[in-house]
Amino acid sequence: MWLSAGLGHFDQKMILFCSIGRLADWKDARIVYSDIRMKPASEKILLDANSSFTVRHFRPSGGFAFRWHQHAEAELTLIKRGRGTRFVGDTIEPFGPGDLVLLGAGLPHTWQSTPNQRGPNETVVVQFLPNLFFDKPETRHIGRLLTSALRGLHFSGKSRDVVANMLCELPKCDALARLTGLLHILDRLSQDRSVRTLCTPAYQSGATPANTRRIDTVCAYLASRFLESITLEEAADRAHLSPAAFSRFFVKSTGRTLTEYLNELRIGHACGLLIETDQTVSQIAYASGFHNLSHFNRRFRRSRRTTPQKYRLAFNAPTAHTNGGMT
Repeated sequence: MWLSAGLGHFDQKMILFCSIGRLADWKDARIVYSDIRMKPASEKILLDANSSFTVRHFRPSGGFAFRWHQHAEAELTLIKRGRGTRFVGDTIEPFGPGDLVLLGAGLPHTWQSTPNQRGPNETVVVQFLPNLFFDKPETRHIGRLLTSALRGLHFSGKSRDVVANMLCELPKCDALARLTGLLHILDRLSQDRSVRTLCTPAYQSGATPANTRRIDTVCAYLASRFLESITLEEAADRAHLSPAAFSRFFVKSTGRTLTEYLNELRIGHACGLLIETDQTVSQIAYASGFHNLSHFNRRFRRSRRTTPQKYRLAFNAPTAHTNGGMT
């Protein structure tokens, strides 16, 4: 997890929004539409001389900054406080207090706080090499868990609540207790039958250094202007390409046409309004850049696999997970 300020790099042939339609568990979560980038930066995890993995407790005063990155370590991240958007591989989903995910080695990811969010932000992050001690006969089930985590895993329910409390205690433990604590945590997660895979089966990281700045520039521009009318020519001009060359370049980089990409950003914006406001569906459609309600409803159902009304009800329904089960 990257918490420092600054601009990130996205990578890969990735379909960023192909699974944005899957509902998250969080009542108060909000999709944030940010400066999407395609090339993940490589992060080097530094260990001290007495540790084989890291446990960190962060309270970033400025929120979680967008920084698309990857590293050789697996990562277990718990959000204690804060709301925003979680980007993992080819998925973009809202996060809130209690959000718990396990990411395999090399899986690009970042978290970004809701703009102008009030209140504190807090997270516990554990990072470790997959072969730390999970190649032993007694821990083969954990090895299988980490293999599944190469596509990202999201945990909810009772296991999430138990593991959240265990994670919160890890930073307070001495070195040996941390090691055994991590083993117990992963053992518990390996038994969770409600775990949900984040990335689609077709997802591949495939990071390359080419075209990084170009797709960065284009996607940052789209993220800042997606509520406006953006033509293919305008987007192509940002990349210094002809419209035809830009179309090929953009599809290859994101897995989406420009229109599809913009529509997913707008649907994400609409989801935030459905969750956090009392505006009508018609008002939200127009506020999200759609000029036709029927078109908005079709796009929403295609992206979210549900109607706007049902989406709002799902997030407003009473839930026992408002605080993530943490004390």
